[in-house]
Amino acid sequence: MLALLNDKYSLPHLPENCIPRTQLLSRFKEAAKDWLLYVSAPAGSGKTVSTLLWIDLSRRIPIWINLDIYDNEPAIFYKLFAAGLCMAQPHNLNMQKILTDTGFSSATVESTIRLITEWQPDGREFALVLEDFHAINNPEILHTLPLVLKRLSYSIKVILLSRNEFPKELMPFWDEGKVALISQNDLLFSEKEIRQYFAGSGIRLSNEEGEFAYAATGGFPIVVNALAKKGSSLPKHAGVAFGEFMREYLWDNWDESLKDFLLKTSLVDEMTEALVMLLTGRADSYALLLQLCAENIFVSRVGKDDYHYHHLFLDFLREIANEKGVYTDEMYKAAALYYLARKDYFIAGKYAFRSHDERTIIDVSYQILLYANPSFEEYLAYARTMNLETRMEELCERYPFLYCSHMYTAFLSGDAKTTEYYLDKLHAHKELILIKYPQFSEIAVMLLSLDYRRSALELSDAFNALPYINLHSSVQKGWSLTVQMPLLHRCNRDYMELADEALIEKYSDICAKLIRDQWAVAKPCVTSGVCFEQNRLESALEKALEAKSSISESTTGEFFFAVQCHLAVVYHALGETYKMNAAFNEIKKYIEDTDSGFLNRNFDAFRTRLLLFDADKNVATEFLSRWPIIDDAIPIYKLSQYFTTIRALIVLNQLEKAREFAVKIEKLAIEFRRPTATAEARVLLSILDWSMGKKNDAAKRLKTVLHDLQAKSYIRVVAGEGQAVIPILKKIIAGEFKAGTNKIIVSKASESELSEEMTIDKNFLMETLWSANQVARKQKGITAGFIQSAKPVKLSKQQRRMVELLACGYGNAKIAEITKLSIPTVKGHLMLAYEKLGVHNAADAVLKSRELGLLNIN
Repeated sequence: MLALLNDKYSLPHLPENCIPRTQLLSRFKEAAKDWLLYVSAPAGSGKTVSTLLWIDLSRRIPIWINLDIYDNEPAIFYKLFAAGLCMAQPHNLNMQKILTDTGFSSATVESTIRLITEWQPDGREFALVLEDFHAINNPEILHTLPLVLKRLSYSIKVILLSRNEFPKELMPFWDEGKVALISQNDLLFSEKEIRQYFAGSGIRLSNEEGEFAYAATGGFPIVVNALAKKGSSLPKHAGVAFGEFMREYLWDNWDESLKDFLLKTSLVDEMTEALVMLLTGRADSYALLLQLCAENIFVSRVGKDDYHYHHLFLDFLREIANEKGVYTDEMYKAAALYYLARKDYFIAGKYAFRSHDERTIIDVSYQILLYANPSFEEYLAYARTMNLETRMEELCERYPFLYCSHMYTAFLSGDAKTTEYYLDKLHAHKELILIKYPQFSEIAVMLLSLDYRRSALELSDAFNALPYINLHSSVQKGWSLTVQMPLLHRCNRDYMELADEALIEKYSDICAKLIRDQWAVAKPCVTSGVCFEQNRLESALEKALEAKSSISESTTGEFFFAVQCHLAVVYHALGETYKMNAAFNEIKKYIEDTDSGFLNRNFDAFRTRLLLFDADKNVATEFLSRWPIIDDAIPIYKLSQYFTTIRALIVLNQLEKAREFAVKIEKLAIEFRRPTATAEARVLLSILDWSMGKKNDAAKRLKTVLHDLQAKSYIRVVAGEGQAVIPILKKIIAGEFKAGTNKIIVSKASESELSEEMTIDKNFLMETLWSANQVARKQKGITAGFIQSAKPVKLSKQQRRMVELLACGYGNAKIAEITKLSIPTVKGHLMLAYEKLGVHNAADAVLKSRELGLLNIN
């Protein structure tokens, strides 16, 4: 995990001048009877101080987490949240183990919930405070937070301090009556409290002065505080804004040395002794900071060694500093190097980019590049926070290696338009990066290899023409290429084109340069995947075993994972369950032995996908509970996982939801030009169409898929669904043939458009059907458990008459006698009725018909 600041958990200190606020504390006490306490008021309303007073009065143990906009990513937020809980129970080894697992940030919500279940009540009561909760607006966090909070122990009171109104995502708690709200009106000082506060500052106000002070401040705590600091002289008129008041009544009366100190130290959000000395150059800076804190000049101590200004005061100082141009590149550089030394990469990057110093920017970016971190979520969290910098585009033009981070972030996030924009930027600057910034050459070329708009052959030719590529790392991090997907022929890009064996040999040149000895494992894996899609299972197994034999000590976890997954999927197709489970056990053991928990999500999804082919509803339910759908946009690195999600929804007969999600997956696959994923999404949509009674649509869609796959003989994408696609394939085979050929027509050429007739070779179609039948002999298919209610049952007049006579207790012979029909005809009508009702005998036919209201008898 990228380093977290210790002051994230530091408890603010109460100011020296605190008056007893009996009414407010009573309001807190009453509100605390509810499970969640939400304190909503503008900055300067006294949310923090009031909460501290109540915690002190209640004798609860605080778990205080200070949030800011850089925590607005799930990987960061939930790591902070979980770490806060662990600090409250430092001897809870089970919680510590979950927190430090490398897979935590790859499954933040699930890991946090697991950690919460290990909480051990010990008789103590806690107050979990999320300060500045308004900084959190990430939809994924807000949608998942209720899942986490409701699992907390009753010994933990949750308090959210925010400037915003109660978020709609937490409304389930509100609807359940579990939320108490404290607003700005509850926090405002009364006239009596203002006089008490002034008295605490050594100033006695008359009744008339107290009334005027109340009118002037509106009871707003920070303005009352500022007014008390001013002394006995009150403002000449009421309603003075904080900034205006500060300038006129305080700031202008302070000496220039103090002002200079305040302005320079306002550059950072938090201050330490070392940092203050770096920014001001004053030997007495720390002593001055302590003095300001003691005098309560809008400075508070957070924890043992960290200090910060009040939000409003900090905004006031920064406004003046920007007016006067106080902040210099050297100051930003000093802050960047300070945080870099502490390995606080988030903060170091922020100040480095503002320093405009090339060496500092390179040093920070390079250290982040080398940071041993396999979690996509943490990488994305870092990159997205850096993108908050307003001048990043300008910086990228000056230092084009920064485009690498932007491009990879867009790619992983599933944003094709932005990915292509930054790919073009990298292409335009690649020679400059390789020559001027050689330490970034390897990552730049690797990212350019993701350019799905260009064929593997085009990329290979382009890369071979490039200058020398500097290889900086002793062991290439495999996750940057595999995207942690289980099968390598569908990983960072779709390698369907490598079905041409001559092309894979040519493409090997650049791959061997980029991933070196990893290619000895990756190449046979890719070939195995292509053979599998072509239903050449023995060849697929041979190549997968070759990849396994190439594994060495230098093989990264992601490639080891991929090898075992290739073996598992082939063994599953061959019906060798024992060997498939052996491969799964090797993966599980590897993850445990090497602390590679970041692989767990895709491992679980891959294993579950194979189990779902028997339509096991328990497996589907458990998978969706472990990995709920929480992304508005679909990240590319979750593509494999979400194909399992769609199948789980189908197994559970949640067809509309499955369809909605499959359409999103199809769109993503098309945008990123991933033909195999596009085909898979369309196969699932075809299955859904058929299951929902849209049989013509299902056949039309699947014909298009088959047409697109036949050139590469990719049979398994369709046939692997077994029984779920067999009826659709049969309908296609019964369709229209092109005259004088052995080809099924997909779409005819249009006279008004320059389009060619699209056809499917019948041999390819029949081979796909045969393979689907072979699959169906081993597994039930994902639609096996459907409740046949998608289309109303309609019996013909004769069929209904037959069932009605059955309901009267008559057998076939008597029914023939009554209806004047032959016994074979009666049996024929009944068989058709049984098929429509989905039953196999007379008793069930009568029961099902009664249930559906189809019978016209008493």
